[in-house]
Amino acid sequence: MKNINVLCCVTFALILGACTEETKNVGVDPAADTQTTDSAVSDAITDTNVSDTSVTDSAQPVDATSSDAAEDTVQADTTVSPDVSVTDVSATDVSAEDTAPGNPCQKEVLCNSAPPQCEAPLVAVPYKDCWGCGYPETCSCDDGMDAMCDMIPPECPPELTLAAQDGCYKCVDPNTCKDPEPPQDTCKEDGECMLTAFDTLVTSVDDCFCPMCPNWSVSQAEHQAREAAWNDICSDWAKENPCPVPKCQPPGEPICVQGQCDIQPASCTDGVMCFGLPLDCKEPFVSVAKDGCWACGYPETCSCSIAETPTCKKMTPNCPEGTELAVQGDTNFSCWACVDPLTCLEVKDSEPECKEDNECTMTQYDPATPVKSEEDCYCPMCPTWAVTQGKAAQLQADWGTHCKAWADKEPCLPPPCPPPIGDAQCVDGMCMMPTDGPPPPPAP
Repeated sequence: MKNINVLCCVTFALILGACTEETKNVGVDPAADTQTTDSAVSDAITDTNVSDTSVTDSAQPVDATSSDAAEDTVQADTTVSPDVSVTDVSATDVSAEDTAPGNPCQKEVLCNSAPPQCEAPLVAVPYKDCWGCGYPETCSCDDGMDAMCDMIPPECPPELTLAAQDGCYKCVDPNTCKDPEPPQDTCKEDGECMLTAFDTLVTSVDDCFCPMCPNWSVSQAEHQAREAAWNDICSDWAKENPCPVPKCQPPGEPICVQGQCDIQPASCTDGVMCFGLPLDCKEPFVSVAKDGCWACGYPETCSCSIAETPTCKKMTPNCPEGTELAVQGDTNFSCWACVDPLTCLEVKDSEPECKEDNECTMTQYDPATPVKSEEDCYCPMCPTWAVTQGKAAQLQADWGTHCKAWADKEPCLPPPCPPPIGDAQCVDGMCMMPTDGPPPPPAP
């Protein structure tokens, strides 16, 4: 502000002086007059610079290297600017942990995808260099419960992941940790459908069953998925629970109806090639085609069985030679029976195996797997077979004779057996399981 005042005063003095000089030197040479004026102006400007410098000096001493200092200051300012920009960039580099605070499973991954929105209680977890879902306690699809089931971990398809859930192993979708969605069972033409013996898609050993007759019409993709899942999960189960080999009558032809696989029922008389006459069958059976000729069977199935599996809890009997294992009864109740393959009538033993309940007991030795050599040895499971006391003693003795040395070389693990559901019962001359509780696994 002081510099401005000084400059204004000097300028006013110059103007005043110029006017006075012009008044005094009337008639003087204009060139000289101009030179004098320019000189005065120059002196005034010089005075102004001196005044400015003095003012500056009075405010703050200026070093001889002030210009260098100014240059350094400019350079310093230039250096600071990149630092600020670097700080800004790092501030916008958000790590995976920042995207979901409190998730202990989120780490850096190689893919550029954002973490998925998982259904609670699942959280986003790293999976195969990218993202999946999992439990926060394990950062995987394992639910944290140890697998206690008697099962070898299955080999899962590439699109699934092995997980220990609910105390056992299963193959699950890594994006949901749940059972995989079954293939869409649709079709466009008959050639895409086929008959299958696998009535469902198993996802754990608890779902295992014995494939019986191919009575379901599904797409080829659906059949392959069910078969592969059963082989992966139930192969070991089937070794300990041998499945019977059924004698099946084709239910018909697989066809495609309105985008869904269905069965076109076959006539029970199709396939007769012999010259014999139809049999006079006892109700509820009718004459049906069997092995190229005539026999009796249910009109619903064209065979001696009303269903594939019984509703009763009777053990699968060992049918004598010349008879056929069948499931007989009606839609409300059915049970195993050894029948004449021609008439479908039950063939009963001349004498019952028991008369009283105390003649029966539960055994852990499979009566359908007689042990005659070390090659027949197996690990005894839970006592789920109802047999007579004498039969139980014989089964145990045979196993001890042939399998004791084998068991010493290959020790059997104690099976995780549920609490007993009751004592064996004698029903209609046969030892049967207690009336309450789940049915035993089928025997061959």
